[in-house]
Amino acid sequence: MPDLLPLYNAPDYMDTHLVRVSTESIRTQDHTHFHRHIQICFVLSGELLHIIDGKEYLQSSGSLTFLPPYTSHGLSTVNSSDTPIIAHLWFHQSFLTDHGYNFFAYKDFAHFEGKKIPLTHIFPENANAAKSLVREMITVFERGNDFSYSHIASLIASLLRMSCAKSTCDFPPQKFLEHLNAVERSIDFISENYDKKISLDDMSRIAGIPRRFFTAVFKRVTGLTPLNFLISVRLYHATNLLAYTDLLFEDIAARTGLGNHATLSRAFSKYLGMTPTEYQKMRFLSRRPERIPVRKRFKWLTED
Repeated sequence: MPDLLPLYNAPDYMDTHLVRVSTESIRTQDHTHFHRHIQICFVLSGELLHIIDGKEYLQSSGSLTFLPPYTSHGLSTVNSSDTPIIAHLWFHQSFLTDHGYNFFAYKDFAHFEGKKIPLTHIFPENANAAKSLVREMITVFERGNDFSYSHIASLIASLLRMSCAKSTCDFPPQKFLEHLNAVERSIDFISENYDKKISLDDMSRIAGIPRRFFTAVFKRVTGLTPLNFLISVRLYHATNLLAYTDLLFEDIAARTGLGNHATLSRAFSKYLGMTPTEYQKMRFLSRRPERIPVRKRFKWLTED
């Protein structure tokens, strides 16, 4: 395993790995993109402007953002004397639950052990402790095949526990858990059939929720309407095809259920703020040659 994993991983990475931890030095503005897994972005040094669902959040050293599945986001440097150094933690929703941690995460509904996880959080009192947890995750993960998934899970759990320690949000009631399970069924259906024609009736039937209530229930769980969630999933796959294949825009639109080039362009402009051509150019420019690993240039990343 390389000392520094690239920021833009292959599309199937999270299908073959349960978790990923990497460190990156951000120098230029990043493009907006999606992940189908959960991501925590932790700032180890400097300042970072994080744009999440079109809203700007200024992250200082010792702060994190929590990104549920299919959250659109982008990174940007700000006027700072320090180049921002950030750690990315990627994992599936099941990663923590499989290790015994009570965890649910979809957009506006993100709970860990009965408390709400904030979208952004600063550790004013224990920033050093939070940084220490992240540095330990980086060190453990870069051991390669010898690292312990349980160890990584416990470190992520500790970080989430610190971030939502002051939350007063109660654990979701049983009715909401029923809605969560229902919506998850429709999400699985969308994930498997995004390239086909999907109607609101199809999604509500799979969820087992009457159509007249389905949109409200879906939005309460995910923070998005069913249509917007479907478009986010399709855009996720479209951005990967743009980045890793030479397919024509018309073919990408057809393969992702977006219909044709015109529909693809409208979706990109509305949700990503750029055309497919502009996005493709940004992805090409972001593929920088391998540099000296961040951890070797910044020794303090592994210091106790």
